[in-house]
Amino acid sequence: RLSQCSSRTVRQEVAHLLPAIDISVTKLTKGFNDGVLEWARDASETCPHVAILTHLRETAWNWQDRLQKAGVPNVLCLTGDDSTSKRAAALQALRGQREGLLVATMHSVGIGIDLTFCQRVLLIELDYTPEAIIQALGRFSRLCGNTPSHITICVRNGTEEKKALLLSRKLEAINKAVKNSEMSTKLQAALASGTAVDMKHFLAAIDAGEDDPYSENTMREE
Repeated sequence: RLSQCSSRTVRQEVAHLLPAIDISVTKLTKGFNDGVLEWARDASETCPHVAILTHLRETAWNWQDRLQKAGVPNVLCLTGDDSTSKRAAALQALRGQREGLLVATMHSVGIGIDLTFCQRVLLIELDYTPEAIIQALGRFSRLCGNTPSHITICVRNGTEEKKALLLSRKLEAINKAVKNSEMSTKLQAALASGTAVDMKHFLAAIDAGEDDPYSENTMREE
């Protein structure tokens, strides 16, 4: 009787019920490197392809080396030094692997890059502008594909945590906005444009009146 009452549901089956950009914030006050490495191992056990995003190229290179030394298989590092076509080819090869981990700078995965095959993403550095971050996260969004992805922002201190929480508020506003077909179309256009200006105008449209956490005044206060 119990077997007849039970059911098994996977994320793909309820994709339409999940937010367009599923995001959470986690704080690592001690052992940051160990925490990131633990996330990479745990995520790889549940998803065949995962990604770690950085702001600096040096950070991406360091994590590629650290992950490879830790025995993580099929680690691909993208920093924007190669052309878009070469990056797309490298990502296609990674997609073809049974499992793999992408380490990339946010600016290297802009327009023309499809990362919807990575179902879990860890953001370990914040860019100076929310537009650049959302532009990169849009590469993973199910707005561009059928499989939802979960994005985790990893922070180390109070300043980073404040910015991450305010960024997640903007993303929650996007999730509400995409229920409207017109706003969803505008978001698609902003994500595809590859420019921070269009994304900034889109954000202004959905959260008019909200203080910008990345404004000069906010930065001076911190």
